[in-house]
Order: sequence, then structure tokens, then C-alpha cells
Amino acid sequence: MAFLPFPPGTILHDPSTPAGAVWKRVLNDVSRAQGYCGQHWGYHVEEPGQVWYLVDWESVEAHTTYSTTPAYADINEALFPLLAPAPPAALPRMFHVRFQGLSGVWDEDAVKVSFFYMDNDRDMPAIKTPLVAAALEQVRLLEDKMIGGWALEAMPSSSKDDRERRLFVLAQPWNGQQGATMGDDDVSTAVYEALNGLSIHNEESTLRIKR
Repeated sequence: MAFLPFPPGTILHDPSTPAGAVWKRVLNDVSRAQGYCGQHWGYHVEEPGQVWYLVDWESVEAHTTYSTTPAYADINEALFPLLAPAPPAALPRMFHVRFQGLSGVWDEDAVKVSFFYMDNDRDMPAIKTPLVAAALEQVRLLEDKMIGGWALEAMPSSSKDDRERRLFVLAQPWNGQQGATMGDDDVSTAVYEALNGLSIHNEESTLRIKR
């Protein structure tokens, strides 16, 4: 998953625009990489200039190998000048997530993505450990309504202490209503609230998926 901050008004979905032409090249070039399995991307509903780009790889190694190729350097050279000026901490956030099971969530027109920052294992109070395990098991059982997985890298949260923490990512189809998802029911809501209660900090983005 990569977070890309573009200036407001940047049009990526239309290849007849300068930015859209570059973005089409990025998507095409990545799709030809060895180990590539698929990709999705979407504008933030809340901040339309910002984009999440998701690529499905056979393995982390497939992605890291691709990131050393001249093709990867070429698309970065074309893409980075289009990004919004920002301090280093706000430049593209990229991390790997191993989602549990298979899901059609990313095939929906809109997806709500929640990011739960949690204590590392060594710092997590013992009472929380079984509660986290129970919440994650519920996510696995509800894969027709949501999909989740741990980021493989520790990530700095936006909380005041800015410590690196474990990151759990939850994705649910969004029904177009403020704060609501297509999976809204007592069980789905309980799972979300459990993860929210166990996390140190959480963030949310709603994406309109483009194809």
C-alpha cells in the first residue's frame, strides 16, 4: 500500500491530462513487473487530492526486487514531480500488508480503510493480548464483509508521541453514507469498536476505487 499526496485538482483517471498520462504509464509499467498479481487505486473521499495505491504481489521479495530495477526508477522519476510539496514525514507512505484470506472488498466502487496503531507485543498489556486475538479472528470469519491484516513494517502513528507501532489495516465496502459501510451490522460494528478500543490511535480513509 502506498499513500500518494497530489495537489488538489490533480486528475489521474483521465489519461488525456498530463498527470493522467503519467499515472497510466505507472499503472502499465507496474503491471508488467515480475511477481505482479493485480492493483487498485482510489481517491480519498475526504481529501480528493490524495490517493492510495494498492499492488498485490506474489511476495514482498517480488516487490523489493522490482524496486531495484531501472523501470522502477523511471516511473519514480516521472511520478515524484507531480506530488504535492510536503515535509519528509508526509511524503509517500509505503508499507506491506498481509491480508487474511481472499475477499472481493477491493472490487467494490468505494472502500473504507481503517488503520489501527497498536502496542508492540513487548509493550502490550497482557490483558489486551487475547482480546486482540479474538477481534482478529472475527475479522477472518467476516471476510465477506471486511478484510484485515497486519502491516509487516512498524509505522509511526499520528499520535502525539509519534512512536513506531504495529499497524492493523481493516477494509470494508462503503455504501456512500457518512460513517457507514455496507457491512454495518451488530457483529461488524462490534469488531470495529473492539479494534478501536484496543488501539492507541486510529485513522480512516474512504476511497473511491478507480479502474
